[in-house]
Amino acid sequence: INAEYMGTHLVHAGPPRAHKMSTVAAFYSNRNVLLTGGTGFMGKVMVEKLARSCPDIGKIYLLVRRKGQQTPQERVQALIDSELFGLARKETPNFADKIVAVGGELTEKNLGLSPADYELLQREVHIVFHAAATVRFNEKIKIAIHMNVVGVRQITAFCSSLKNGVALIHVSTAYAHTNRETIEEVVYPATFDPQKLIDVMDALSEELAEALTPSLVGNRPNTYTFTKSIAEALVAAERPAIPTAIVRPSIIGSAWKEPFAGWIDNFNGPAGLSLAAGTGV
Repeated sequence: INAEYMGTHLVHAGPPRAHKMSTVAAFYSNRNVLLTGGTGFMGKVMVEKLARSCPDIGKIYLLVRRKGQQTPQERVQALIDSELFGLARKETPNFADKIVAVGGELTEKNLGLSPADYELLQREVHIVFHAAATVRFNEKIKIAIHMNVVGVRQITAFCSSLKNGVALIHVSTAYAHTNRETIEEVVYPATFDPQKLIDVMDALSEELAEALTPSLVGNRPNTYTFTKSIAEALVAAERPAIPTAIVRPSIIGSAWKEPFAGWIDNFNGPAGLSLAAGTGV
């Protein structure tokens, strides 16, 4: 990644300049960030970029749930120790001190945080990046709505309670509105009322919900794009009283230059196709 949009500025990620801090880095100075989805592909890159290129950033809190026998703290430590942070270890040796794991569950009330952690984040967090989602294209509809829609509701409620909130950035997808010939930078009306959709899914059995899926999804290709479109409408309807942005990334491949050329941690999408072509499969 040689150039990235962060906030409203296009930042060239070239060699650091000792005499002048970029406007983006200055924006994050002494401000604390909460990131959901920080152990996912895009989330990992966001954590690395913030920790390395914003040396005066405050804390980077990662909302992480237990996975199997791994605690949230162990999962984040494994991330910090990975090769992804090799450049950060050279350029910003103390970066790990800024990354803090917070145990929670995105879809639960108060993000599943302990009372102490909720109060801490409510008081300390300035900027929230919501990147957590189920990205399985054909996820079961109840799971997709629970994660991609209910999770958004919990995040907007949390942001509304922030004492010093500055911004909320919701990560959507460029394919949220594939039912339209032209997609503009606007929030489109949801095909279903988000709350009524949540209520109906809560009341239905998994079998009945699956049977209704084609009618709900309509002319969209899968449950992923459908629930991401509903999530955008929910963000617009329930956004907190702080600047709120919806970002729609398209297909994401391996890194061009940063943190090093070719970095990737999965073989989904174009990476899998490139690997298959390169190996003659």
